Amino acid sequence: MAQHQPQEEDRASSYTTSSNISSSVESKSTANWVATNTNPQTGSLLPPHLHENWSEVALNPSKETQVRDLEYCVISMAQLSTNKSPLYVLSSPRKDGAIVGELETGRWLSIMNATDQWFEIIDPTKGWVHRSDVDSSCNEKVERVNLGSHQSSIRIKDRMVGVGVHRYIVHLPPGKTLNLKNLEGTIPRVVDPRGELLTQSWETSEEGFPEWIVQPMESADYTIEVVSHDSELEYSFSVEITPLQEYAQILSR
Repeated sequence: MAQHQPQEEDRASSYTTSSNISSSVESKSTANWVATNTNPQTGSLLPPHLHENWSEVALNPSKETQVRDLEYCVISMAQLSTNKSPLYVLSSPRKDGAIVGELETGRWLSIMNATDQWFEIIDPTKGWVHRSDVDSSCNEKVERVNLGSHQSSIRIKDRMVGVGVHRYIVHLPPGKTLNLKNLEGTIPRVVDPRGELLTQSWETSEEGFPEWIVQPMESADYTIEVVSHDSELEYSFSVEITPLQEYAQILSR
């Protein structure tokens, strides 16, 4: 990543504290980030991490913007990627902030909060670093995938920097099948409407990709989960909803 030396003072007014963070998505159009402090899976409160809508599909107005709806995104860790070494950690999100520490390239950082251009870190030291000096992504993400008559399939490609989990919620009505193919990276997990991990075996598609098929008995939301235990993970999979009779015809060929 290119070196960056801030040339002007960033707006501290964009700093979001826990006192003005809402319990649901606050905005999807302000500085490409959204805010919430409630875990959508457990309902528990979270510290005021940065909630950033960084995914390309959510930033570009297109047909996919209507299909993929980002509900929740948290950046909790990042990796120092600047060529400047050491990098000074500052006392405030300002170019003239006092130096409170130094970091070497490659160090992992724990993120507490942010402005539109700065990260507040709490480990390995407390202070502020410029966002252009680190590599980051959503460590926790919940996205709803709205497939239907307007669009029955989609390919999802994303990445995680550090450990984390990305969840994609797909509504599957009765009489339909959900076809999931893993195209790159770790194989996703599928969670049923009761929150239980499905243990159905993956098959191999005609193209040679791992394939998983759900045939629900009732209308329900299924969650596709991608989990990262590594420093970086790139993944890609396709989701398709097909009428049950069409799927039966495909199998009979």
